[in-house]
Amino acid sequence: MPRITEHRHLGVCRCCRALEVAPATYYRTRRPSSPRALQSAERAAVRDLMYAPRCVDLAPAAVHATLLDEGTCSLRGTHDVPRAGVRAWRA
Repeated sequence: MPRITEHRHLGVCRCCRALEVAPATYYRTRRPSSPRALQSAERAAVRDLMYAPRCVDLAPAAVHATLLDEGTCSLRGTHDVPRAGVRAWRA
C-alpha cells in the first residue's frame, strides 16, 4: 500500500487498478483500528482457550457458550478469532 500512497497524485483508483488491488483494500489499511479490537496478546489468549483439547470437538457455538458461562471472554472476542482465519476450527 505504500506505493499507492506515494503515487496518490495519479489517483487511488488508477493506482489500485495498475497493482490489481481493490480500492477498498487500500482504504481499509488506512483506517485506524477500533479501540475495542483485541490486541495480539489477547487474541492469542482467546485462541489458546478456543483450541484447547477440551473444546476442540465442540461446535463453535458450544465453545462460545462455555467460555461465556465461565466469564473467560466476551462474545465479540470469541467471534473475532475464528473469523480472522487464525487456523481451521478443528485441528
